[in-house]
This record gives sequence, structure tokens and C-alpha cells, in this order.
Amino acid sequence: MKLSNFFTNPYQWMGAFGLLTILSGCNNGFVYEDLAECQPDRRVRLSFTRNMAFDEKREEEVKHAKVFAFDEEGALVDFGVSEGQQLLEDEYTIPLALQKDTEYKFITWCGTDQDAVNINADPSETMSRVDGDLDSNGSQLMEGLGATVASDENGIIETSLDPVHFGHGTHTFSQLTGNEEYTIDLTKDTNTIIVYLRKVTSMEGYEVYIEDKNDELDFNNNIVNEYAHVKYYPVKIEENVDCPTATDNGDAYTGETVKGTKLTFNTSRLFEPGVVGDDDNLATIVIRNTYNNRDIVNEPLIQKLLLASKPKVMAPDGEHWTTKSDQEYLDREDTYEAIFTLEDYAHIIVHINGWRVIINNVVIGQ
Repeated sequence: MKLSNFFTNPYQWMGAFGLLTILSGCNNGFVYEDLAECQPDRRVRLSFTRNMAFDEKREEEVKHAKVFAFDEEGALVDFGVSEGQQLLEDEYTIPLALQKDTEYKFITWCGTDQDAVNINADPSETMSRVDGDLDSNGSQLMEGLGATVASDENGIIETSLDPVHFGHGTHTFSQLTGNEEYTIDLTKDTNTIIVYLRKVTSMEGYEVYIEDKNDELDFNNNIVNEYAHVKYYPVKIEENVDCPTATDNGDAYTGETVKGTKLTFNTSRLFEPGVVGDDDNLATIVIRNTYNNRDIVNEPLIQKLLLASKPKVMAPDGEHWTTKSDQEYLDREDTYEAIFTLEDYAHIIVHINGWRVIINNVVIGQ
């Protein structure tokens, strides 16, 4: 039989379709009403490509994932929990029992098995399935799907934060049968900020911390309380180490080093102030002289330093960084290296990821 004849002969085509229906063991609404209906295979794929360095850190950063699907009225329809090596596979998808022609809102959190950042809802504890349906506890879950950084009663955070990724989106499935996927792009919500203090070989007489309001994120990945006040202290301090030196133009490290102190901070998601409707910058970096209790540096971390060093060269996806929003830049980068040079205890020069930023009109001790 020629292939062309197979598609032009309607009787042969319909016969083959009926045979496939019988072999599949399900009913597509055409014949054989005594067979069970075919259930569409609807799945969610998690994409980590938004974070520039994820491929290098993939195995250590993703141990489990929780995906929640809510209907248009905000009721939880289904959820999926995945763990282990399968999450590292590019082709891995999470199956969900969802219907056609309904718009679903998806929320997902994923990261490691540790709990320095607590996901506020755990499906294994708050809901259960009975004959394929979720119990009543699940329908009130959406607004509780946030993440909180563990801090003490004074809002001080000095614990290493385990990597956490967040994703959300809306999608309507349309196919009657077969496989249908929806991809959720994930944003990494934890950052590492490395601060070098060149020529400062001991922290005696110095205190360095980052002030922010981002200790609690809601189910849309925004700050819950803009009036919160937290302080991130270094999770690691290394004194009398080699600090890198950049060129005067700040476009490359020279390979030369100067002795100093290296401080490593972990923070929650960093926000460009306009995103949260606040003209004042949210995050501030403070370097304080503890002998006289005066601030050597008290500067906006986001606008004055991190965004001032935003590259103008090509981004990993082939576009120029200048076409990216400031918030997207903050979300796609997760490691920042700041080198503070306290020149003769006068003006301060900072290099962020190799880019030179001068803090003008700052004089130490005054």
C-alpha cells in the first residue's frame, strides 16, 4: 500500500484509527463506549535557565521541588512533589491532574533539603488526596505559599541560606488527549555577596552588615512587609587573605593581590526599588568603625553599587544587558563580588564584579 493512498482513502484511515483506539485501551469519544476515556497527560516543566550560573551549581542547588496548581477561583486543584536526581534531567516533567479550558495559576518553590529558608506550606502536611480529590485544607493554601528567612528576635540573620528557586505563571490547557506541557521559568531567590576590605587585615574595630527588608517573600515572590528591618551579617569571615586588584578602568582584574579581609554574605532576593513601589533604596551596606561608633560606609547597595555596575556587554541569551530591566539583571545574577579600597582613609573606590564604581564625597571618620 502506497503512503499517499493511505491518507486519501477515508475507509482505510478510519479503520486504522479504530484499531489504534482499541489497542490503546481507552475511548476517545468516537467509538467503543465501554472503554475508559483517555486522560490527557498534562505536565509542568521547570526551567532554571534564568539564572546565569545554574548549570555550574545545578547538582548542589536542587534536591526537591513543590508545584501547586490553582483554579481561577484560587482553589488548589493539584500539586506535585519531586525529589532526587530526576530533577537534574533536562527532560524531566512533573505530571498534574488538570482539566481543559481552565486557566490555572502555578506556584513552585524548589531548592535543597535544608531549612534555613522555610517554605511556609508543606503539601505533605497540609493536604491529602481522597479518591483523587484534595481535602478542604488545600483550598486555602495559596496566600501561605511564601518563604521566610530565619532570623532572631532582633531581625539579625547570620545563617547560611540554602539555595531557593521560585516560579509562577498562568496557563490554559487546550488539547483533548495526548501530552501537553507548560514551562515555568524559575528565579533564584538567594544571593551571595562577597565583600573584600583591601588593606584591612583584621576585623578588630570594624563591623560590616547589609540592611534590608526582604526576609519574607509572598506567593508572588514580592516583599511581604516593606517596613520590616533585617540585618545580614557575614556567614564567613577570612582575615589576612589575598584580595584581588582591578585595573583603574575596572574592566578586568590584574592578577595582583593586596592583603585584606574577605566577608561572605547570604541574602534573600534583591529588589530594584521601583518594583516594590518604594523610591527609597531597600538594601544598604554599612561598614562601621566600632571604636567611635561611626559609619565609614552607609550606601544604597542596589542602585548605588550593584546596578551602577550593570554590564553593557552581551548577556548570555545574546541580548545586550542594556535591554534588560534592572530587576531582571538582579534576578539573573546571584553572586556579587565587591572590593572596597579605603584609600588613605579618605575616598572609597569599589569594584563590583570587576566594574569600577566610585562613591563620591565620602570621607572616612567624618
